[in-house]
Amino acid sequence: MKASTLKSLEGNDLKLSRIKGKYIFVDFWASWCRPCRASFPHLKELDKKLKALFGY
Repeated sequence: MKASTLKSLEGNDLKLSRIKGKYIFVDFWASWCRPCRASFPHLKELDKKLKALFGY
């Protein structure tokens, strides 16, 4: 994977040049991190709200 490419939630390659000028949320976490795992339900809710607003 090149530095200018990320994996989408679906596992597809996402070129950063394709989303230039748009907001992007990147969440780094670790499986052993309890606060990280605790944030998952909140991030899923945020994802639903953003999909409803922006239809991505």
